[in-house]
Amino acid sequence: MENGHLAELIDRARNGDEEAAQALVRRYEAQLRAAIRAGIGRDLRPRLSASDVFQATMFTALMELENFEYHGEAAFTSWLNTIAERQLLMAARYHSARKRDVSREQFAGTSPVHPANQPSPSAAAVQGEMTTRIRNAVVSLPSLERRVVELHSFEGHSFAKVAAELSLSGPARARYLFQRALKLMGRVLDDLG
Repeated sequence: MENGHLAELIDRARNGDEEAAQALVRRYEAQLRAAIRAGIGRDLRPRLSASDVFQATMFTALMELENFEYHGEAAFTSWLNTIAERQLLMAARYHSARKRDVSREQFAGTSPVHPANQPSPSAAAVQGEMTTRIRNAVVSLPSLERRVVELHSFEGHSFAKVAAELSLSGPARARYLFQRALKLMGRVLDDLG
């Protein structure tokens, strides 16, 4: 990809252009997924999918684009890999902090409804616990930030549509409020342990 085209794509995504954001995701998906798969240790594989880490990586990258200073594709790729490594590290810390022995979990059968392919009771409990914590963090947000999160994350609206619905000055304002909400939610989640 030509550097000028990539710089323009990043700039458009930074300013709320959903098509540009999706183009970035598609452009780096295979490369990042491969790096993530290689970075997931054998002990975490039963609990952690490369898809989950990839989605968290791209979500974080798109939210942090505003602070990224473009210095060529190699720097951009390195930046994405650093975010992926951070996501892997956080997942590993989470699982090791809970002292879960994922090596004892076995997954057999190929059908998605096969009992072995269903989450274990402990995994389901962890997922339920995280869902409750995230819901509580969203509820704790100031009303405007909460509504931005609901519209963008839960209802799938673009930042342009969020801005229009909430009578904000534009997509950049909606994105700013969303980033602010994520920071506030992060503090709440940290306080909850």
